Amino acid sequence: MKRKNIWSTEDDKQLTEIVFRYLRNRSTQLKAFEEAAELLGRTKAACGFRWNSFLRTQHAETLVTLIGDTKGRRRTKPVAAYLHCDTNTEGDNKPLTKVFTYIKELEQTIANQQKEIEHLRNQVKHDGDRYIASEDLQTLMKIITQARRNGYLNQAN
Repeated sequence: MKRKNIWSTEDDKQLTEIVFRYLRNRSTQLKAFEEAAELLGRTKAACGFRWNSFLRTQHAETLVTLIGDTKGRRRTKPVAAYLHCDTNTEGDNKPLTKVFTYIKELEQTIANQQKEIEHLRNQVKHDGDRYIASEDLQTLMKIITQARRNGYLNQAN
């Protein structure tokens, strides 16, 4: 008995043609999988899995040509430009050195902020106790004032 989800050579051919068309038009494989899913009556995930696990390796040479043709048009800056650093590999100009330095700075900032948070927590705890005492004192003063008004306490003159 034949499984329903087996891919036919015609399904593979249609999926490949759709992916190639999208790549030639500088679009994404994900969008190609969406169209293929509708056409083939499968899910996007199934189309993506079939392409990535089986078909892509069969069409590697064509992909290199397609991606090579479109890559230059898509990317206008080298990757290092996105890191805001040089591609020079001498001294402190190494891109990864700058990235690691930035990460260390972030870690130090986080450590300082954690110390500040702990300090503020202690301050709130200390001031909170003072606030409660102040609130209790105000309540006591109100009771005493009310008691004087009602004549329960005599004022010393």
